[in-house]
Amino acid sequence: MNQLGNLDSKNSLEIMNIIKAISKKRLVVLVTHETELARFYASRIIEIQDRKNYKRLSK
Repeated sequence: MNQLGNLDSKNSLEIMNIIKAISKKRLVVLVTHETELARFYASRIIEIQDRKNYKRLSK
């Protein structure tokens, strides 16, 4: 279960905006099951399936 799972959508977006701002100056590694959220905020995505690097996506 991800840490944002218990937040409502408004608070989830606020937290993600804070994380995005932090990522401009620091490396942020975010692990989530929320694919759409990751695609919207991430500059690079590495998907893991069955303990292996499954797919790399970049914007």
